[in-house]
Amino acid sequence: MPNWLVDALGAILNGLALIVLGIWTAVLSAREAGKRSSSGDSHKIPSIHVVLLGILIGLIAVSLVFQLVAAHHQVYDTDLARYYEDKFNKDMTQKRYHAALALKEYYQKGSWSSVTNSTTGLDYVLGFFEDLGYDEQHGRISPQVAHQ
Repeated sequence: MPNWLVDALGAILNGLALIVLGIWTAVLSAREAGKRSSSGDSHKIPSIHVVLLGILIGLIAVSLVFQLVAAHHQVYDTDLARYYEDKFNKDMTQKRYHAALALKEYYQKGSWSSVTNSTTGLDYVLGFFEDLGYDEQHGRISPQVAHQ
């Protein structure tokens, strides 16, 4: 079930619980007003109160279940994982090669100003990992899949 649907159902159930609570309060208020005007048996609980209390408890319980499901249910985009894999394995082969050459030259010379190889490939590779990290941080791809 999609997260938005679980969230929506939880919100609807919370709203229904509030409505039932309001109805129950109105019934109790009417009962108290009626009790003041007449002396009836005050120890009996009318069946409407039991029904409303049962509905209220049920709505709150189901709403809590939806909230727990929403909190622990994370759906990841598998197409995004395939996109990153294809991009890394197919589209970036030359760029990774050029990035490695620039890094190797930097480690040999010790200064970026001395590097004669283009660093465009390095920028592209670092941008790839930045995008991957962004998607992982924002819950679009799991940390395990990003690691793989």
